[in-house]
Amino acid sequence: MVRITTRIRRPVVGTTLREHVDTRGSSVAGSDGRCSKCEAQGVNVKSLGGIATPSPSPARSLGAGLGTPTQSVARAFLEMFAGGPLPEWDSFASTIRLVRLRPGEVLFEAGVEHPYIYVVRRGSIRVGFADQKGRECLLAFCRPPDMLASVSAIVPAGVRRLSNLPHGITKLRGTAGVGVTNSRATALEMTELERLDFRIMERLMTRHSQWALAVYNAMILHTLAKEQRERELLTLTPEERYRQFLDDHDDLIGVVPQKDIARYLGVTPVGLSRIASRVRSRAVSVPTFNPAEPLTG
Repeated sequence: MVRITTRIRRPVVGTTLREHVDTRGSSVAGSDGRCSKCEAQGVNVKSLGGIATPSPSPARSLGAGLGTPTQSVARAFLEMFAGGPLPEWDSFASTIRLVRLRPGEVLFEAGVEHPYIYVVRRGSIRVGFADQKGRECLLAFCRPPDMLASVSAIVPAGVRRLSNLPHGITKLRGTAGVGVTNSRATALEMTELERLDFRIMERLMTRHSQWALAVYNAMILHTLAKEQRERELLTLTPEERYRQFLDDHDDLIGVVPQKDIARYLGVTPVGLSRIASRVRSRAVSVPTFNPAEPLTG
C-alpha cells in the first residue's frame, strides 16, 4: 500500500469504476486499442502506449468513475518529484479519471488486479486487511494530498520475475501474491480522488527519465513513511503511539471509531480506552496571568 505524506458506515461491497476494464481491473482492449465490450456499450476507446483508455466522459452518479479533472493535483505532485515538466503530460492527463466515493464505499478490495495509483483530492480513506484469523488490521489513513495504491498490484516486471525464483532468500517471501492487491481501501467520508493508470506510467518511465525519477522519488518517500511507522510500532509505548496519532490525525478524532484507532495502533479497544483516559487526566491547563503593572516611585 502506497501512502505518501501523507463516519464509518457499512461498506458497500462491489463498488467499481465502470469503464473498459473487467471485474479484476484488467484491460479488455486489444493491442489495437479496440475493445468490443466498450464498443457494445457505446464507449469510445483510444490507445496510449499500447494501453487502451476510455475517452473523457460526462460526470455520472457519485461513486462512479467520472470524467477527467479540469485541473489535476497529481501533476504538481509528480513534477515536484521529477524536478521539472513531465514529457507527454497532456496525453497522460487525458487518461486520469476522477473518482468520488460516499462514506463506506470501497475503492478497491484485497486480492484483485488493480494497477492504479490514486491521489486524494478531498476526504479520507482507511486502508487495511484481514489476518489469517479474520481480524481486521489497519495500515494507514490517507488524506489530501496523499497518494495511495496497493504496491503488490503495481509491481514492475523486474520484481515479478523475482517471484519465480526459488524462495531461499528471505526477502523473496515479500514477492508472494504480487500482481493483485493485498489490502482494502474504504472511504471514511465523502471522498474525491484522481486515478492514475500505472501501466501507462510504467511505459512512460521506460521512455522518459523524468517519469522514472518522479516515480522513484515517490516510492522513496513511501518507504521512509513505512520505516517511520515500523519504528514507532517497535520502539514507542502504546500511550506514546496514541499521542503521536493525536498529533498526526487530530482531524479524525470523533470521526474514526475507537476500535479502528485501536487496530491502527496495535492495541485492544479496552486498552485504548484506558490509554485515552490517562491522556485526558494528565492534560494540564496552563493558567493565564494579566501583565504586571509597571513599578513606579
